[in-house]
Amino acid sequence: MSPLVDVLFVCGGAVFLLAAGYSFCLTQSAGSHQLGYLSAVAVASVLIFGETHTVATMVGPARDSVWGQRHRAAGFAAAAVSMLLVLVLLALPTLAPLAVRLYLLAVSWHFTRQVYGVILLYCRKADYHPGAARRRLWCLLFHLTALNWMLVQLSNYFNIRSEVLFLQNLTPLHILPVAAVDFCSAFVIALLLVTFADAALLTMFRRARPPFAAMLTLLAVCLFFLPVGPSRWFQGPIWLYAPALFHGSQYLCVMGWRLAAGARSGEQVGLLAGSYLRCFVLALLLFLALPWLLHALMPAVAYATALVAVFVSAQLYHMVMDSVIWKGEKKTAATSGGLKLRVGHAGGAVMDLAV
Repeated sequence: MSPLVDVLFVCGGAVFLLAAGYSFCLTQSAGSHQLGYLSAVAVASVLIFGETHTVATMVGPARDSVWGQRHRAAGFAAAAVSMLLVLVLLALPTLAPLAVRLYLLAVSWHFTRQVYGVILLYCRKADYHPGAARRRLWCLLFHLTALNWMLVQLSNYFNIRSEVLFLQNLTPLHILPVAAVDFCSAFVIALLLVTFADAALLTMFRRARPPFAAMLTLLAVCLFFLPVGPSRWFQGPIWLYAPALFHGSQYLCVMGWRLAAGARSGEQVGLLAGSYLRCFVLALLLFLALPWLLHALMPAVAYATALVAVFVSAQLYHMVMDSVIWKGEKKTAATSGGLKLRVGHAGGAVMDLAV
């Protein structure tokens, strides 16, 4: 991908720009029209990038025979559990808010695991070998970042009495003290300083250093899940855009890059467009048409409940299989001293990425 595409849609640049614009409009008395436009961008990006990437995870590996033979059991188990979850949520709609809350608790781990894989891909592309110690440092940073966001969800950090997501009233969980978030955040900030001090020292002594895009992506995901200081007041605008224009677009960019790299020069545009449109249409059917259909067939089930049932179940399948995709080949590649990822895309092929 081009550096501009990387910065905007892989490293989080688009999220920061749009969130800054949204935050600025919130301070203006005459900014309602601009807020409407920026909200429309957020909604459109969810379908264009967010849910399309969810479907891409379902379509690509399912069409690949080699991948299917190795991970067929995991795929069937994830699909069975996801369909069972749909039935449970439709039968017991009072569980829908709990399902959304559990999704929010898991999403930080999902984001950070993908970012770790993307950072390793940037390192491979730049022919940079981070070494075992530096990879462990990054992993620890991401684990603490994901844990920190879980602690935020389990405390009253934002002093919120109630919140609404997917048309569900979510009761805040005030289980842990706010001090737990501050304590974990301090460790995350300390590890961030160590990570960038390490990169600075490598630069000063003119040694091989992590690629700029990798470090920018690392910083972005930590800031998204680190609500301290000024970033605390930007969490709302950031999360209007981060799921689609960071996580979703990131995954699609990686898939597009590998798909284009394996195609003949004259076929790249057609192959990319066809693969993307297939996933986009399926995303519209899954996340827009199916909830309406379930509501029409079962009028007693509210549309909001059907939406949550489909969304959370699809995300469950996506998270499980995405984890298999990014980690499934790690053990088989241990003898080469690197990380081998088998990444499926919408075209049906599977690429081997060794880091």
